Amino acid sequence: MDTIIQGYLDRFIDEFELTQYKTADNFERFCIYSLLKNELSYLDSNDIDEISVGKNKGIDGICLAIDGNPVTNIRMIEDLNTKKRNFGVTLYFLQAKTSAHFKDSEIANFCDTVIDFLKETPDYDLTPKTAEYHSMYMEILKQLSYLKTFNCKLFYCSTGIWYW
Repeated sequence: MDTIIQGYLDRFIDEFELTQYKTADNFERFCIYSLLKNELSYLDSNDIDEISVGKNKGIDGICLAIDGNPVTNIRMIEDLNTKKRNFGVTLYFLQAKTSAHFKDSEIANFCDTVIDFLKETPDYDLTPKTAEYHSMYMEILKQLSYLKTFNCKLFYCSTGIWYW
């Protein structure tokens, strides 16, 4: 990790009091925060922990947003069904790497895992948090007729150099 990124990461760790975590985990949180802070209406440190999905194959973070607001549980989506209003959804997938280099096969693995997540019944094992997001995604599909927009955004963050 270069000096500039390390400086930003150190400041992030200090501001959010994250000294108890490993560097790779903090870099993941930093990437989630940096990318989604400009995408969502609001984002705080509790949201970052909700977005991080643990040791899931190929995905470090998932965020489901309705009309620009992060959704952290299925009840928030079920409540929309009772309101019968149109809404926009964006599904974010994030992967963060601190290694000195990465290959296009790692990006392909990330994309493959996202495609698998979008299936009705994924083939890959899901962490409990990823399974919760999958349930929320499936609930959104049940309300598809109320969607104004549906976007899916993938972010692959790395401090390394791409080797093909």
